[in-house]
Amino acid sequence: MQRNQRGDSLIEIIISIVVIGLVVSAVVAAISTSENGSASHRELVTADTVMRNYAEAVKQAVRSTCTSSGGTWSTSTFSQTAGYPASTPSSHTCPDVTTTAVVTVNVGLPNGTTKTMDIGVRTP
Repeated sequence: MQRNQRGDSLIEIIISIVVIGLVVSAVVAAISTSENGSASHRELVTADTVMRNYAEAVKQAVRSTCTSSGGTWSTSTFSQTAGYPASTPSSHTCPDVTTTAVVTVNVGLPNGTTKTMDIGVRTP
C-alpha cells in the first residue's frame, strides 16, 4: 500500500474541526458585539433627539407664556416618547426680563442611564 493513499488520520480530522469551530465562534462573537454596539448607538441617538425636541418645547413654552410681568411656564403639551422620559427638575418660573435662566433637561434611556443638557431661556 502506498503512503499517499492512506487518507486522513483521526488526529488531522479533529484538529480541522477544532480550527473550524474557533473560526465560527470568533465570527459569531464579532456579529454579537456589532449588534450590541448598534443597539446602544440607536438608544443614544434616540435619546439625543428626544432631548433636543424637549429643549425646543421648553424654549417655546417660555417664549409663549412668559411676559415682563412674570408667570410660570409648562411643557404639558410635549408628547413623551415611550421608554425615553424627558423632564426638567428646576422650577418653572419665568426668568426676569434682564436675565437668562438655565434649565436642565433630563432624558432617561431604556438601559437606566440619564442624559442631561443645560439650556438658557429668557423672557422675550
